[in-house]
Amino acid sequence: MTLTFFAYALNWRGRLIVIERVILGAFLVLPLLIVAFLFSDELWQDHVRQARDPQPRRVDWRHPLRSLLHRH
Repeated sequence: MTLTFFAYALNWRGRLIVIERVILGAFLVLPLLIVAFLFSDELWQDHVRQARDPQPRRVDWRHPLRSLLHRH
């Protein structure tokens, strides 16, 4: 009787561990998928915007503070 209860408890504990891992995996994977989708959409919109723009804008490679102080 004790052995049967112990085996049942181990089986139930194993199921809980699996359920816990599935829930944790969902909470880790879903935000990553959302961020990846939003980032890819932003890249696609940037690509379309560059394709429509006849003259590409000049990239300012200066430090952000320097570019703020010395605007032309």
